[in-house]
Amino acid sequence: MTTPVIIMTSGIFAVAAIIGLIDLFVHLVCWSARSLRTPDALQERSNDEIQRPAQGITA
Repeated sequence: MTTPVIIMTSGIFAVAAIIGLIDLFVHLVCWSARSLRTPDALQERSNDEIQRPAQGITA
């Protein structure tokens, strides 16, 4: 009785680990594609200066 429980438990952990590795691979591929598309995309934008509205344009 304990052998099937051990096999099922280890199988669940193995499936979870495989899903985690696939997720990591997808994130790395997307991160690489973004950096290839726009090299500036990897820089933080919080330090950028806020663009001021042009003179004469009102909302």
